[in-house]
Amino acid sequence: SALWTAADTVEFYRKLAPVIRSADPRAQILGPKATLNLEYLEETMKLGLGRYIDAVSMHFYSTPVPEEGNLPRHIARIRELCRKYTGKVLDIYNTEGGYHSRINGVDDLKKQARNLIRYALIMQGEGVKMYLMFYIFDFGLKDYGRWGLYFNPQKLANFGPEEIMPKPSAAAYGVTTSLLRGAKPLMHLRWMDTDVWGYVFIRDGKPVIALWNPYRKQSLRFPVGNTERVTVADFMGNRRGLRTEHGMAALNLSQEPCYLLGADAGLWNGTYENRTPDGGIIPLELYLGEKKTVANPVPGAVWCAGNGPVKLSETNGTLSFSVPPDAVPGIVPLTATGRTGKKTVLFARINHPIVLGSPSVFRKQDGMMMRIPVRNTAALPYRAELSVHSPAGIQTRKLELTEKQETAVEIPVQKLSAAFDPLKPFQGVLELKTAERILKRPFSFTFLAAYEGKRPDGSIFTDTVELNGKGASGKTDRAVIRFSRNRRGLRLQIKCQDEIFHQLCSNDAIWRQDSIQVAFDTDPGNVFEYDEATARTSKKVTSLGFALTPEGPRAWRYLTFQKNILKTGDVSDDIPFTVRREGDRTVYDLTVPWKEIGMTEREASVGKQLGIALLVNDSDGKGTPRRCLSLFGGIYDNSGWRNFGILTLQ
Repeated sequence: SALWTAADTVEFYRKLAPVIRSADPRAQILGPKATLNLEYLEETMKLGLGRYIDAVSMHFYSTPVPEEGNLPRHIARIRELCRKYTGKVLDIYNTEGGYHSRINGVDDLKKQARNLIRYALIMQGEGVKMYLMFYIFDFGLKDYGRWGLYFNPQKLANFGPEEIMPKPSAAAYGVTTSLLRGAKPLMHLRWMDTDVWGYVFIRDGKPVIALWNPYRKQSLRFPVGNTERVTVADFMGNRRGLRTEHGMAALNLSQEPCYLLGADAGLWNGTYENRTPDGGIIPLELYLGEKKTVANPVPGAVWCAGNGPVKLSETNGTLSFSVPPDAVPGIVPLTATGRTGKKTVLFARINHPIVLGSPSVFRKQDGMMMRIPVRNTAALPYRAELSVHSPAGIQTRKLELTEKQETAVEIPVQKLSAAFDPLKPFQGVLELKTAERILKRPFSFTFLAAYEGKRPDGSIFTDTVELNGKGASGKTDRAVIRFSRNRRGLRLQIKCQDEIFHQLCSNDAIWRQDSIQVAFDTDPGNVFEYDEATARTSKKVTSLGFALTPEGPRAWRYLTFQKNILKTGDVSDDIPFTVRREGDRTVYDLTVPWKEIGMTEREASVGKQLGIALLVNDSDGKGTPRRCLSLFGGIYDNSGWRNFGILTLQ
């Protein structure tokens, strides 16, 4: 804020911290309470805030789905900043965070409970000292007032109710509290499988394991060690006993967390190989029918694979693994007992045999075909069934893959007519069935492409888009955008027809007047944003603005995934571009280097998809409204990458 700067904050603490400590030497002083603004936190730390506080407090509000809010990365970054500027790790307090139970006038009480509990588990699992959930009861009748764990029965749902009534969130919260009060996090479980989230907690020396999948139902064989029976509790507290088989428990995960009780503490409260800085594990990768040799990570130890499928032997400092061709995919624990009796656990992952690559589409005569790369990782033949579910129907192919075979399956998906709109998303689901599981993967295409060279005749993709709409003066504005690419970057040639040119700014406010904005997403099929702390495969989202200003052509970066990699602010010297006025047209010609999007030149290969959105801003001077022509959503409405379109490199 211009009214209260980082320097003001630090000065405030400098003056008041001694007063507080003189009154109460045991007081814990927290700060700076910015709403998960890590740039602001770093600025205050640079100015010396760490000398006056005992812990960091912030409001950790996240996206509608907690798992997409990069909470583990943000928490790791806070710890990194504390170490950098104070030389120590400070405790972290989440002093406010929560979820509505009503969205757009529709109550979804179970969804609120799911989000709140998963959010709370992430907080405790990532080692946050305290989480204060917002809010105890509803305090309004509209959506914004429905934050409570409890209903507010007063007529206007105002503050100060004499009685409150529990929502499902309250019951679920009580279950979580009863199971995890005082428990310490041991590790996260995001390394176990795609979309699996969970944490191992230790309470009174015993493991309590929370698991869920934020998107879908999933069967999971979970290693529980040397125990014949475990207990599974759902997020409403209902418990059931479960017999184990060969040290494994068969769990059914969903969007509602479940809790696993009674797992072997020797397995889930021990010493582990291949720990990661973020508190996870890098498992040893194995495949069906594979024989593999690696260096022994615990020399002199006696290794045991238990009753699992992996055959293990140790010879001359190496470990030899043999995976039966009929083994069940999943995580298996391998245990080493050293000369002193100390046990070390090495987790291995037997990978699912069939791997789907990224699908692509192309034209064949009067129809659209989808090409889907398929790879059999197993050292044996494998059968599967691959289906494409789309508005045009369901198309299925039966697959018989030889060992280690890689192929591309081509499936016709729909007829093409004269009414075909290349910018209308073509969406659906890929479904792969094997004897062990059903894998579903959504897809979405818009048929916009950037060609290296001339666009081929008859291509299903277009490289040129025309936008029309009412301008700031009420007359019709028009913009023609052409995409192309070369080795260095992505080229955009944009001609904006607008009788009145108006741009008085030369700073970050250029977007308010005649200008363009463009945003990129390096991995539109991935829900995880950039995650430096865990080195997780993740998307990188950036946005740029361009204008002809009173000081000449100017480029400005508004959004970056990591300031240390791509800075925000004036980037006019980093991107080759020109802007000129020709009569009643403003002509932009820019080549955005791949590295300025967050990619390498090697990654910019044929078939690569980028998320993209573009906005043409128009202002005709004082008293006229700002008008925009939009190519896809995400910029004007601030909804972000979820509403970007797709640009395919050809």
